[in-house]
Amino acid sequence: MSSTRLPSQWRAIWIFTIAASLVSVPGCSHIIKRGQSPETEAMEFAAEIDEATYIGDIATPTGMGTQKVDGIALVTQLDGTGSEPRPSGQRDYLITEIKTHNIDDINGLLESEDNSMVLVMGMIPQGAEKGDRFDINVKCLDRSKSTSLEGGYLMQARMKPFVSTRQIGVSFGHNSALVRGRVIVDALFQSETDVTNMVSGVIPGGGIVTRERTNQLRIKGAQRSIKVATDIGKVINDRFSTRIQGSPEGVANPINDQIIEMLIPEDYRHNIGRYFHVVLNIAFDETPLQQVNRLESLERRLHDPKQASLAAIRLEAIGEEAKNVLKRGIRANNETVQFHAAEALAYMGDNSGLEILRAAADEKPQYRWHALTAMASIKDAPAEEALVDLFNSNSAEARYGAFRAIRKSMPESLAIAGEFVGREFMLHTVSSSSRPIIHISSAELPEVVIFGGNQRFNERLIYVKAGITVKAMDDSQVLIKQYLPNGEEKKITCSNLISDVIRQMVKLEADYSDVIRLLKHARESQSMESQLVINAAPQLSSSYRTVEADEEWDEDGDLLVSEKASSEDETSKSKGIFR
Repeated sequence: MSSTRLPSQWRAIWIFTIAASLVSVPGCSHIIKRGQSPETEAMEFAAEIDEATYIGDIATPTGMGTQKVDGIALVTQLDGTGSEPRPSGQRDYLITEIKTHNIDDINGLLESEDNSMVLVMGMIPQGAEKGDRFDINVKCLDRSKSTSLEGGYLMQARMKPFVSTRQIGVSFGHNSALVRGRVIVDALFQSETDVTNMVSGVIPGGGIVTRERTNQLRIKGAQRSIKVATDIGKVINDRFSTRIQGSPEGVANPINDQIIEMLIPEDYRHNIGRYFHVVLNIAFDETPLQQVNRLESLERRLHDPKQASLAAIRLEAIGEEAKNVLKRGIRANNETVQFHAAEALAYMGDNSGLEILRAAADEKPQYRWHALTAMASIKDAPAEEALVDLFNSNSAEARYGAFRAIRKSMPESLAIAGEFVGREFMLHTVSSSSRPIIHISSAELPEVVIFGGNQRFNERLIYVKAGITVKAMDDSQVLIKQYLPNGEEKKITCSNLISDVIRQMVKLEADYSDVIRLLKHARESQSMESQLVINAAPQLSSSYRTVEADEEWDEDGDLLVSEKASSEDETSKSKGIFR
């Protein structure tokens, strides 16, 4: 491992991801330095005139970034496109990994051209718990003779954090995750003419966290004492609790005079950055009269669009006593004020601003991630109905964002009911009255989501790949053939419903990559009317996103790949629309 350096684009992705997670706690200058924005200016202005002492004045969060983990693993089930790894420290490390599988002929396994040694890398998100899943990047090592990872399956391996410096060399941390799963090569989503895209890829949700990450507040030096830690813990627990084995428990646990361990309430599970932003804005050592006076001050600031974001956070930090102020905010004449008030109410379990959030998710790309995440935190029937209504949006991003919000917060919802196809991926057909869209994903989960149930291939369909042919027989039926190594054929005839063809393909041993290739080919050959969309998930931004001059937006408010984007820009690479 010590002789291997990550490719430059992976280092860029790592840096980008860590930065994105840090700025998810907007306005906390002791966490991250950044340029001036209206939100930052509002915080500075508030600090000048607000006499309250906040937890953020006394303590700072730790463990807020993502954790990079790496490993060396073996991709198996290749069709002669692998290679034997060269003698190296990486090969020795891989042999140690393979020994955990009790395999006798390790040398034979490594010599086979159906296998390939790879580097695996992932980012464990902040607040991750045991069993949580995260995406994995896979890449053949430099000077590997492997030509393709397509169709390969990654043998289970361990992943660890490590640090490489001139002073200490390479230092490995604890085993933090396991990784396994089917590799989806980058060529399916990027240029197929670039041969490097055949020897790199992703495993959506292929990482499994085995070592829980802890979140902490660290009391600043001059303030450290057991009393301060205990008092902070009490103030936080008066505002927040969570459930452990069905019983309510406080979220803050003072460990000593410096460290307070923090649990994450379920309502904030998908927006941990906001949770800590709220915690840092809980007033410390405030009398009831002082709180009444501060509520009046915060209400004035809430109705000033430049101060609304911070005012809403501080009202959310107060809790139940601030709800009426926020409800008056959603009736304001300014959309910015309405949105921030509705968002804060949502995280407090109040759906009074639900329609404001739904409209923002539908019509305002800059608010979309925040609106959908807030709606998902409510977890009641009206919130589910509002999210389902977004399946009818003209925006592909709003539709898939709403689908993913329901999947994360209400996985048993009948509105997103799907099926596990061939132990490879999920197939969902959901109701939608808008234009037909099929969404495919290379992040979080391998899944195909068909928005609109009656989507069909037409009579132009003919798809040929080594070992399988899919051809329209007429305007209602499709013939699928599988060619076996012994010369025999298997045939299936089915309807031309896209969902039906996908199911029958998998019965003939097609995998997720085969399905993606079929859908891409059908769109490019005009064998289907459906729009094919990839990774159209709303993106997190700390200050609400605005349209930049070098970004291309389609007529529905969906961000397409920027022509000026760098090849190292993870966001641009991972999101696009095939037309």
